[in-house]
Amino acid sequence: MIQRARTLFHWLEDGLLVSVFVTMLVLAITQIVVRNTFDFSWSWIDPLNRIGVLWIALLGAMIGARRNNHIKIDLATQLLPPALSVPINRLVAALSSVALAMLAWHTWRLVLDEKAFGSPAFNGLPAWPFQTIMPIAFGIMAIRYFWMIFWPIVPDSEDEASAE
Repeated sequence: MIQRARTLFHWLEDGLLVSVFVTMLVLAITQIVVRNTFDFSWSWIDPLNRIGVLWIALLGAMIGARRNNHIKIDLATQLLPPALSVPINRLVAALSSVALAMLAWHTWRLVLDEKAFGSPAFNGLPAWPFQTIMPIAFGIMAIRYFWMIFWPIVPDSEDEASAE
């Protein structure tokens, strides 16, 4: 049951990332064609694509945390004896989890402030719903790194196949 929920969540993450990317691509191409052909443009496409970049970055970071293949400095694990690699990896996971939890907390406060002050994103739409990806993504990554302190992430067969 837990494995099925985990697989479904991974599928949702991947699907959302692809959906946001394809939507951004279609909107950008449409904007270029419409501008060059009809000398007209929609004012909401560029701000929406900027929001899409934020979403893609954070969804990609979530997937990187899921697979434990973020950019990292492996010099310490290469120079230290193998017996120390496990404690070092656990320490890195703990520090990462704390930093990500702090980011989740402070971005949640930012979203609440944006909601209170009513900052617009585009076309009169409020910015805060689009920014909710920040505390959600940082929170999920914090949980994943917290789990890695005790249970290292082992890629499932789907992740291994896509990583090759």
